[in-house]
Amino acid sequence: MKIRTLFLFFMMTFSSIMYAEEIRVLYNSNYYPFEFTNTQGNAEGFVIDLFYALARESALEISFIPGNWKHRDEDMYNGDGFFSTGYQSESAGESIIHSKILFSVPFSLIFRTVLRPHELKDLNDKTPLFSSGDSSEDLLFRQLEPENAIRTKSWSDALKALDKGYGDYTIISTAQKDLLMGDFSETLSVMDGFSLVLPYVIYTTRWDKKKLEKLDNGLSIIRASGEFDRIVGKWFGDKPPLIRASSKEKRTLFYLIPAIIACIFLMIINKKRKVRL
Repeated sequence: MKIRTLFLFFMMTFSSIMYAEEIRVLYNSNYYPFEFTNTQGNAEGFVIDLFYALARESALEISFIPGNWKHRDEDMYNGDGFFSTGYQSESAGESIIHSKILFSVPFSLIFRTVLRPHELKDLNDKTPLFSSGDSSEDLLFRQLEPENAIRTKSWSDALKALDKGYGDYTIISTAQKDLLMGDFSETLSVMDGFSLVLPYVIYTTRWDKKKLEKLDNGLSIIRASGEFDRIVGKWFGDKPPLIRASSKEKRTLFYLIPAIIACIFLMIINKKRKVRL
């Protein structure tokens, strides 16, 4: 009996390993603190931790492939199981689908202090700097419609270029602004009253829709359990420079389920009592 039990346990474990579904995530290797490659050559960051949690709740194996957002769509077409992240854009291909909003990222406008613009329209004839390959680039272009632009390898390079007099302004996430602006406080300034918020999502092809639905379900679970907030706290502390997607309805449903079950249970008991009477 013991041998039979051990054999069945072994077969169930072996089967779960053999048939575990996998997702392969193309991540931006240079987008600290959201997603980046650390000094040991491994994927790390706020989004990476989120993916680990989502994969665990979705019973999916996960691996990470470094890259950038510039060739994201064509890379995802190279094989099943490719997922990526980025800012939600309506310009994605017809076969590209995205998850529920993970969170939204506020952006800040940084300009050379000597320009002293009062509002965005004062920069209409000025030259912006963008990080080439960043998924927010096309969104920012549609927002600002600049005639000319300078592209840099990263947002930190954009600030360095501004500091040296190349270009006039740039728009970076508030998280990166808080990390990088200290080195340029004498030459660069932040525009007051500027408001731009972009939603951050998971992308994949429509052929992996079922896996994406599992990740969406996992997102609801980690929000309700508080794990999402713990990951935010790990990377951003008490004042995170991002806006969490609303989960009020999910939380309400989460708390209503036990109440509904209790009501059904009481109705069954009450019905049995009436039958006895």
